[in-house]
Formats: sequence, C-alpha cells, structure tokens
Amino acid sequence: MAEAGQSMPEGAPLAQGSVQATLTGAKEARKRAELDAQLLANRIALLKQEEEKAWKKIEETRKRASEILELRKQNEQKFSAKEHFYKQKWESIRAAQAANAEQRDKAKAIRDQTRQGLMLQKMEQ
Repeated sequence: MAEAGQSMPEGAPLAQGSVQATLTGAKEARKRAELDAQLLANRIALLKQEEEKAWKKIEETRKRASEILELRKQNEQKFSAKEHFYKQKWESIRAAQAANAEQRDKAKAIRDQTRQGLMLQKMEQ
C-alpha cells in the first residue's frame, strides 16, 4: 500500500468500493435466490399435500359412488322380487276366484237340476 508520503492512484478507492458493492450485491442476490428456492420448495410441498388431499377425496368419491350403485342395485332387486311376489299372489288370487266361480256355477247347476227333477216328480204325481 502507499505510504503517507506517496499518493494513491485515483481509481483505486473507486475500484475497491465497486468490488465491495459487487460482492454485497452478489450476497444479496444469493440470499434472494436461496429465499426464492425455499419459497418454491414450500409451495411445491403445499401443492403435493393438496394433490394428496384431492386424490384421497377422489378415491372416497369413487368408493361412495360404488356403494351407491351397489345399494341401487340391491334396491332394484328387492323391488323386482317384491313385484314378482305380488304378481304371483295376484295370479293365485285370480286362479282361486276363477275356481270358486266355477264351483259356484257347478253347484248352482246341480241345484237347478235337482229342483227341476223335483218339480217334474211333483208334476208327475
């Protein structure tokens, strides 16, 4: 360095200040870059968490939809079985009604024949 009696070149202090400013700027830029990198890492982690939640919700929705479809299928089967039961019951009732009507008709015919036979006997006497 220059002694007290010697003069320093005029550009030297400016160059040293300029280097210091450049170093300070570089340190600040590095700190900003590290902070930005940390912020991005945090954001990525948050997005991954949100994605996991979304996939979990999608899976729960699929499971619930599957359960609903299964319940609907079971309800349709129950309805179909009940409908079949009542249809069979109705047909059985109709068959019984038809058989009863036929028996009534036969009994009436027998009564009518008996009545006619008795009337003929009375007329012949």
